[in-house]
Amino acid sequence: MTAESHQRLFLPSIVLGEAYPASFRAAGAMEDCMEKLAAGGFFKRMELPFLEDKSFPGRIRSICGRNGLSLTLWTSEILAGENLNLSSCSEDLRQHSVSRICRLLECAAEYGADCVGCLSGPDPGEEQRPLAKQQLVRSLVELGQYAARFGELNVAMEPLDREAHKKGLIGPTIEAIEVIKKARENTDRVFLAWDSGHVVLNNEDPVESFRLCSSLAYQMHLSNPVTDRLSPLFGDHHYPVGELGVGTEAQFRGILKAASLCPLRKESISVAVEVKTQNGATPGQTIDHCRKVLERLLADFSS
Repeated sequence: MTAESHQRLFLPSIVLGEAYPASFRAAGAMEDCMEKLAAGGFFKRMELPFLEDKSFPGRIRSICGRNGLSLTLWTSEILAGENLNLSSCSEDLRQHSVSRICRLLECAAEYGADCVGCLSGPDPGEEQRPLAKQQLVRSLVELGQYAARFGELNVAMEPLDREAHKKGLIGPTIEAIEVIKKARENTDRVFLAWDSGHVVLNNEDPVESFRLCSSLAYQMHLSNPVTDRLSPLFGDHHYPVGELGVGTEAQFRGILKAASLCPLRKESISVAVEVKTQNGATPGQTIDHCRKVLERLLADFSS
């Protein structure tokens, strides 16, 4: 496979919601950054949180449209901040959560997004897990059917670790696949947002995990978790690559090599190195780090 074809296969993405945590989110900051990144031409997808009080959907839509950029909007912060739960065993809370995310799907259409990312909700424990999964499937079907009203808009659920750090209902790769396949019996707008860090914290092999779910994966995150449970840094805190954790360029290269041989949802898939700005770094330094790691990974494929 040539360098050009690999570049078409793996489309570089940047998780601006992690590069710009709350303390850096002045009004317009991410939009200004998007303008600069678009001019650079490397990144092909932008991943943002919903900033309902600070962002300008029209400007973001224009930036993406003028530069041929795809856009993912993440509901993670709103789900956590408003105590929402798409898998709640309380039907009232589940319905309220779905209704809230449906309003965000409407907003995503204004932004020109093609993907809205969500989470499964917390793991309620073994006894309630079967019901919670049924509730999650119902929620995903309703969200997928609502997303179908807005052109090419899709919903991607990101599985988390279940017992290590984030403690999400979903969860192990096999269970994630089961939930998405069940939802897709009634909507074709629901996918997975695959993340290597959570897979590793589930004690799974990330290469095998991606092989199992490749055709259901809407996009990929490569992350660097700390797996030592005795460390105060334990968990998936999105550290820079090459520091502290087990997410290395060698591991990521193996994942991408496997992905290049897997059946994918489309002819290409976006991939981001997910790093959070912390420990005195600036958003610019975080973005530069993510870009350089991705450049090296894609260069390796072209050699």
